[in-house]
Amino acid sequence: MPKQVLVGCLRNYFNLASRGEIQYPITINKHGKQINISHHARSVGSNNFKDCDAVIYLWDNYLPQAVAIQRFHTLADEEITDEALEQANGGHLVGNYKRIREAQYIDNMMQQIGRGRIRNIDEAALTDKMTAYILTDNADRFVRLAAQYTDCTRDSLPYKNNELVTPVGRIARILDYLQRHKSEKDIPASELEEALGFQLRRYNSQLSNDWDIMMLGYEYVAGGRGRGNSATFRRIRKN
Repeated sequence: MPKQVLVGCLRNYFNLASRGEIQYPITINKHGKQINISHHARSVGSNNFKDCDAVIYLWDNYLPQAVAIQRFHTLADEEITDEALEQANGGHLVGNYKRIREAQYIDNMMQQIGRGRIRNIDEAALTDKMTAYILTDNADRFVRLAAQYTDCTRDSLPYKNNELVTPVGRIARILDYLQRHKSEKDIPASELEEALGFQLRRYNSQLSNDWDIMMLGYEYVAGGRGRGNSATFRRIRKN
């Protein structure tokens, strides 16, 4: 969870001292469960939670926009210029900066989830089963996260005074449809167009070789001229 959430909101709930430094991870017993608590940065790379049968991820690990810009130029082996950093204060990130920021969010979520029992891998390369509860206000991000876990069971957990947020981005809505209507057969693009209410050909370049789609077991094949050459989400056949 974000450090400020624990420090500002949950000290009393977990019966922690109202002041002073908190030593992480915190281990308490509540509701008949042993709960290990940490914040985003401290739990990355830790083996302290490898026996936990559930991970609860509270709110995305917010980072300043400049972090995404610096990360992109570092990976591209390019100089980080003042002009590039000025974009961090110029409104919403776009293009590659936006893409790498979103990738950082997903990476952090996967890092935290990977602290639990899923971290234990047997000789057959199978992980332990566990549950991950994700609290995020960004439904598009949740859809992309779920796509990384092949054959995971996905559900929503409603609670009082909470409205379920659904994906709004068109690529995220496509991923959401593929997740919810997974089939062993190819899925015609026309099926998604009818269900979602927009045409997919405008997004051919984004859908082709898309990693999230491939993680769901499909590849997007753009349509061509002639009968029988319609766009399709082709099922990737396992050897």
